[in-house]
Amino acid sequence: MKTMVATPRISTFSISIRIFRSTLILCLWKILQIFYIQRNSNFIVTSDYHDTINYQTAYRSEVNHDLYVSPEGNDDNSGLSPSQALRSITLAMHKIKADSLNSKTVHLLPGVYSSNDQIFPIPLKSYVNLVGSGSGYSMILFDQSNVIYGTRVVGSLKANNSLTTGFSIQGGVNLGLAEVYPIQINMLLVDSEVSDIVIEGFHIYYSGIFMKPLRTTYSGLVIRNCTTAKVAVTTFSDWVSGTLKDCVFENIESLNTGDPEDLPTVIDFWVKEQINIENCVFRDIRVQDQQMIFHVSNSRQDTQPVDIVINNSIFDDLRHNGEYPIVFGNRDIDNFTVSNCTFVGNYGTFATIGTGGRLKFRNNIMYNPDAPKEMYIYNTFPYGFRSRIDLDFNLIHGGLSGISNPFMTNILIYGQNNINADPLFESTDIDDPMYLRLSANSPCINAGTPDTSGLNLPYYDMAGNWRIWDGIIDMGCYEYGSEPWVSNDDPVVPEIPAIKLIAYPNPFKASTNIKASIPVEYVDRLNGNNVASIDIYNIKGQKVLDLPSLNPTEESAVYTWNRGQYPKLANGIYFLRLSQQGQHSVKRFIISN
Repeated sequence: MKTMVATPRISTFSISIRIFRSTLILCLWKILQIFYIQRNSNFIVTSDYHDTINYQTAYRSEVNHDLYVSPEGNDDNSGLSPSQALRSITLAMHKIKADSLNSKTVHLLPGVYSSNDQIFPIPLKSYVNLVGSGSGYSMILFDQSNVIYGTRVVGSLKANNSLTTGFSIQGGVNLGLAEVYPIQINMLLVDSEVSDIVIEGFHIYYSGIFMKPLRTTYSGLVIRNCTTAKVAVTTFSDWVSGTLKDCVFENIESLNTGDPEDLPTVIDFWVKEQINIENCVFRDIRVQDQQMIFHVSNSRQDTQPVDIVINNSIFDDLRHNGEYPIVFGNRDIDNFTVSNCTFVGNYGTFATIGTGGRLKFRNNIMYNPDAPKEMYIYNTFPYGFRSRIDLDFNLIHGGLSGISNPFMTNILIYGQNNINADPLFESTDIDDPMYLRLSANSPCINAGTPDTSGLNLPYYDMAGNWRIWDGIIDMGCYEYGSEPWVSNDDPVVPEIPAIKLIAYPNPFKASTNIKASIPVEYVDRLNGNNVASIDIYNIKGQKVLDLPSLNPTEESAVYTWNRGQYPKLANGIYFLRLSQQGQHSVKRFIISN
């Protein structure tokens, strides 16, 4: 297609409103890149022609303004303010006008967006942000009883420079085993971000998330309590480049059966350029027999080097009857580092981890006593290169004997700083907030490599504390005795030196105690202004909850905050902020699952 011109002055052919509406309805899932009209192919490849589209009366006029949507809204409203909110998310995405110089946002106000009021699939659109009030506040409930296989809830063929954040997608009881795509982005998500999205309660058709991103970040993405016909997350062909951080994938069951050679992987990343996986949890993912559970490797076709970094993540209770449930693989020219990860409760008939190519393992805890081995190095010589596996500063159950290297062509570098010991976790009860945290006697404390350069470690550990503490790092995904990490982007100003603000336990699941102390003499210096408030902010600096004000006539006050008494907050990192006389004290806390 050489040109596409829309003008009411030149009449080559006209499209009636009726045909235009029918085309939109029938082809909506296919035409999201340009959103309204897209050339698919030439009928005669060698013909030299162009399309000129003449519209006489537009069915819908776009609006150059942010739009608001609410479950209590009305599609006859303007959508220009919360008081004039629309009801249909899809309508808002169609009405909003945006381009590369003029990005806009569709705001989802708190509430439940039910199948009765919404048009699916809800499209994504280039340069348009879809922003909810938080995954614990804005919920898209997909509860259709007569869906066809492969129905999409939210999806796009292509969406550039967009932010999709702050809502949950819940499957309803009427779905049964109807096979659904909760989010499908078939082609490219370019220079974009997906964050604070919770997907729960679905039977997934092929993948909960289809992605092929370019310079895109997925953060705070949660997929849990789902079954899948085949796959939970896949890059389909190649993950081009991007980041996956602070994400959780848990309680997922694949119902797929068949020849093990033909079974896809439940969570599958094929990397073409770069991927950074950090502070993520992969837990309780079940398969019927020998289906592989987790896989990261270079692209199947591309011969260029890639950069793969897996940091500070948990791999817990991934078990199957195949050779190894977890695979890290690449060629001998690639940079592939696995560091500060905790592998526990996993099982495969050969080992927990299968690996080949050139990889470096640092500061990991590999403690899977049920498995015959911790690692199996497979044969890559038939592919034209020798595997070179470098292990040092790791806790490895069984030590060197815990590594199976049956092929003479493989090179195993087993450093003298690896240890064979019980990691002595504070708790092995998954419902305990101290689950997999290091106890005071753990041999993993201060046992990490003194040279962390090149590991690309995140600033904070799984609990949101400083990743490197006292000048040295621990093994595993938690740093013992560390304090909360606060970045320059966090909602923090200098603290009131006389005020103490703490939350315990931290992390917590159901309730925590919030203690604030203001010495009487400091209150007196504030000229009798005794107003002190405590608020909760999310990691983006947005206030999500007000707590009762502190009574400053007391030297200290303790509140027991029960999570269920307030609007539900999603799991993740939050901040307590005590404010008085324009000054603040801020503490980080974690809501765990």
